[in-house]
Amino acid sequence: MTLVGGKRVRPGYSVSTPGVAAELSAALRSDRTVQPPFREFERFEVAHRRRDAGAGPGGLMLNCSDGRNDVCPHIPLGGPFLLTCRAPTGAVQRDCMISNPLAMTGRTVLVTGASSGIGRETAILLSELEATVIIAGRNRERLSGTRERMRGSRHRIEAFDLGDAAAIPAWIKRLALETGPLFGLVHSAGIHKVAPLRMMSPAGIEEVMRANVTSAMMLVSGFRQRGCSVRGSSIVLISSVAGLAGQAGIGAYSASKAALIGFSRSAAMELAGEGIRVNCVAPGIVETEMADELREKVTAEQFAAIEAMHPLGLGKPLDVAFATAFLLGDTARWITGTTLVVDGGYTAR
Repeated sequence: MTLVGGKRVRPGYSVSTPGVAAELSAALRSDRTVQPPFREFERFEVAHRRRDAGAGPGGLMLNCSDGRNDVCPHIPLGGPFLLTCRAPTGAVQRDCMISNPLAMTGRTVLVTGASSGIGRETAILLSELEATVIIAGRNRERLSGTRERMRGSRHRIEAFDLGDAAAIPAWIKRLALETGPLFGLVHSAGIHKVAPLRMMSPAGIEEVMRANVTSAMMLVSGFRQRGCSVRGSSIVLISSVAGLAGQAGIGAYSASKAALIGFSRSAAMELAGEGIRVNCVAPGIVETEMADELREKVTAEQFAAIEAMHPLGLGKPLDVAFATAFLLGDTARWITGTTLVVDGGYTAR
C-alpha cells in the first residue's frame, strides 16, 4: 500500500491523520463505521478531500497501492484518528473501524465559563468527542444556549458564581456525588480589565485576582478531594499570552494569568502522585466577547496594532478548544506542568 506523499507502509503499521476541515463535520459525524472492500488487517492513512469545485464528492479519500481511491462519506471528523480495516480471508465485505485518540467516551468533564467564548466552544467540542459535560457559569439562560448546541443528552447545566470561592470545594463534592467522579476540569471563566498603572486600585486588583486566580486554585483544590476525580484525570487552566509577554495597560490581568501558569506547575508536582495532570493553555487574542470588550476600550489604531502582533491573525475559540481537548485526553497522558501556547505566532516575534 502507498501512503499519501508516496511513502510505502507494511500491513499493521499505524499512522495518524492531521486535522480535517470543519466544514465537513456535520455531514460526516453521523456514523463511526465504513465498509469499503480493503485488504485484511491493514491500516490506512486518511487524506482529506475538500468539498470544493472539481474535487468530486465530499468525504475522506483513502489511497491504496492498486491506485483505487475510495470516498467514505461516513467517517466522523475530529481527527487525528486511525482507520483500521479487518475482515476474515475471502470476505466480500470488510469493516473499517475508527479509533480516535481524542475520544472522551464515558468521561465526565466540568467546564467553567461555558456560557460564551472559549468555554462554550470547548464544551461543544467535548460533547462531540462523546464526553459527558457539566457546563458552569453564572447565567443559566446563556448556558442553555450552549447546551442547545451540544451533542448528546447526558450533559448538565450548573449555574454557579465562582466569586464565592469558599463554596467551590463543597460544590464540586456535590457534583461528584450526583454525577460520579470527574475525569477532567477546564477552567475558562475569568475577566479582563484594562487599567493603566495610574488608574489601578486595590479593589480592582483584588477583583481580577479573585476571578482569575483564586477561583482556579479552589477549583483544583476541590477537584482533588477524595471521590471527586479519577486517577488519570486532567485539569486544564485557560491562561493567556499576557502572562508570558508584557503589554501596557493590563498589569493586573497579566499578573493573574502569569499566576495561573506558576500555580499549574506547582499543582502538577503536588498532584502527580495522585495521577492528576495539570496544564495551562495560553491563547493569544481570540475572537470572543472579551475581545469585543477590548476593542471598545481602545482606539481602532491600537486594536489594529494588537491584531498585527499575531502573524496568523486573531484566533477562533475552536483553536483553543482543540488544544484543550488534546491536553485533557490520553493524547497528553505524559504531559503535566506545561503551558501550551496557542497564539498565532504572537510570542514568536
